[in-house]
Amino acid sequence: MKIFQINTFLILGVFLLPNCKKDDPGPKEIEDNGSNITFDVSLQTKTIKNVFSDVNLWALPGQNFDQPADYFSTNYPFVKRVQFMTATGGDASRDLFINPNDRTVLNDYKFDGIITALRYVVKQGLTPMIKTGAVPLKYSANPVIGGFGVNVEPPEDFNIYYNYIKALADKAINEFGIEEVKTWTWGVLTEFENNSWWSAGGDPTLTKEAYFKLYDYTVAALEDAIGKDNLIVGAHAMVCSSGLWDELEFIDHVATGTNYKTGKTGTQIDFLAASFYDYKPGVLKSSNLSLTNTIESLQNKALAKGLTNLKYGIDEGRILKGPDDRELLSRVVAHSFQGVSDAKLFNTMNKLDADWISSWGLCTEGFFGGVTSVGTHIANLSYKMVGEQQLKQSKSYIAHDRTNDVDGMGTYNSNENKVHVMVYNYNSDLLATTKENPTVKIKNVQPVTGSEVLVKQWIVDDSHGNYWPTWFSDMKTRGIIDNFTGGWSYYSVEAPTVLTNQGDRNFWYSNEAKYKELAKLEVITSAKTIENNTLVLPTELDHHGVIFYEIDNVMPAK
Repeated sequence: MKIFQINTFLILGVFLLPNCKKDDPGPKEIEDNGSNITFDVSLQTKTIKNVFSDVNLWALPGQNFDQPADYFSTNYPFVKRVQFMTATGGDASRDLFINPNDRTVLNDYKFDGIITALRYVVKQGLTPMIKTGAVPLKYSANPVIGGFGVNVEPPEDFNIYYNYIKALADKAINEFGIEEVKTWTWGVLTEFENNSWWSAGGDPTLTKEAYFKLYDYTVAALEDAIGKDNLIVGAHAMVCSSGLWDELEFIDHVATGTNYKTGKTGTQIDFLAASFYDYKPGVLKSSNLSLTNTIESLQNKALAKGLTNLKYGIDEGRILKGPDDRELLSRVVAHSFQGVSDAKLFNTMNKLDADWISSWGLCTEGFFGGVTSVGTHIANLSYKMVGEQQLKQSKSYIAHDRTNDVDGMGTYNSNENKVHVMVYNYNSDLLATTKENPTVKIKNVQPVTGSEVLVKQWIVDDSHGNYWPTWFSDMKTRGIIDNFTGGWSYYSVEAPTVLTNQGDRNFWYSNEAKYKELAKLEVITSAKTIENNTLVLPTELDHHGVIFYEIDNVMPAK
């Protein structure tokens, strides 16, 4: 993970139920020639979570974040929380003091900047997550700037640090009121076992103990200001890469260890988060570092220690580098791959019963304006499923290309009499070109009124809701790809904004209206008839393609 700023805002296992067996007594239509993906409205399972709820903010927002109050709810209704990363210290620009370098005065707090930023977020109806840390420069005896440009050393006096965090929480309550603040989330540090973020002289044992102490004192300060029952607090480990010490030992500490501040057993914890990155699109960093392994390692350890009510999230992640081996700005590609990858991700996160994965960016300008990415389209579509009951799925479809993962998920909304279905054709190879044509069947369903149901269909692939193929062709024609001057991967969604050649930048902006038109998400509406309590929807999934259905006026068959 790497800190950078673009404009002012930077946003970071598949659910396969068993195929029908030959002796399955179920309806005949799912025992066929391997062509179906079937969803049963009469068999409803878990409630779907809004896993795309979070976005990352690596620098406090400026005035251009002061958008109309309905900006997020209109453009990105799935966004519910903004993570303020490394929000309370580590360098002169982040330390919340009048004079960050004056060691003779340790309580010259200046919280104006962060309070203003919090006002912007709250105005949008969003809730903040404040990631405390790193430690202010003047609080460490010998501050050391680590790999991400902030102080990695512990405070010299943890009680002084306690006062600092409590003063910030007190200020937030004075400005926003306890009813608002108790909805917020607090995190202690970023990737706590990553020695580029936190290191007590590079010694693993001392570093681990110093983090335990930092966590305990921070939680105590927040509890004393906000109230234990009002506080939501947790920690963000790296997990997806080997750290200076074993992050699972932190779970031992908060569950059964001695609290460094109170002397009691254990420390409050409400969530555990990790980072997760593929090295490149479809390429794991290593074979044992899948998203499933990352989440389950935390879940299994916490459950073993008796921590049964925690939430689990990915506080930063997705993809480190593009196929050109350069870093991706917001850790996603503009290529169609990102849409199908996020469709699969939505499925996987819900299968894992995980709670969120945070995004670094949602459009070509980071967040405000610009051209919408395919991944953002998938987040907006999948949000229609949130809060609905997942439908039991059976799959007999045999892919034409066995490297394609053709799958999906379905949900039912009893309040609105709607079924939602998302199916996708995922392949880890960006160059894969094979289409797939499963037949989607929704069984044990009937119209609420009349004889027909209304079917809405959205498609996200190379030809639908996607500017990338045209922009990629334009880059090749202009020679931008051969001499990409932005330093980042040209597969980045925000690549146009970091082009250093003014002529290339002018070209993008002169054609931006065209790209916006190509990126529009269109809906196709049709009336369908249900026969034998089964709705049949033939599909054609392009390579890296996603189809999303909304079926209205339906209910479980009686």
